[in-house]
Amino acid sequence: MTTPTAPTAPTRRIGGKEFILLMGLTQALMALATDAMLPALGQIARELGETDPNRRQYVVGVYLIANGLACLFPGTLADRFGRRKVILGALVLFLIATVGTLLAPNATVFLIFRMAQAVKAHDTSLVTAL
Repeated sequence: MTTPTAPTAPTRRIGGKEFILLMGLTQALMALATDAMLPALGQIARELGETDPNRRQYVVGVYLIANGLACLFPGTLADRFGRRKVILGALVLFLIATVGTLLAPNATVFLIFRMAQAVKAHDTSLVTAL
C-alpha cells in the first residue's frame, strides 16, 4: 500500500510580459543609479562640504570600480542560494545603500554607500543575465 502524500501548493509563474518588464527594470537600475546623480554632482559636493572639484569626481570613479569588482560574487551566490534570493537580497541592500547615501553626514560615508550601491546594482543585472 502506498501512503498518501500531502498536496503541494501550486507555484505561480509570471507571464512573458511581466518577465520582460522585470528584466528590463533590473538592467536599467545600474544605469539609473549612475546617470541620475550626475547633474547634481556639484550640489551633492557642496552639501557634503567637499570643496575640491577633483574629489567630487570620486563618486563616479568609486562607483565604476566597485561595479567592476562586483562581477566576482553574484554568480557564485546565485548558484548556492538561487537567483531569486540573490536578486531580492540585492534589491533590498541597494535600497538600504540608497537611504545611506541620502543620510550620509560626509563625503567618505557617501562614497562607502555609493560603493555598496554599485555592487548591489551590478548583482541584480548580472544575476538576471546568467
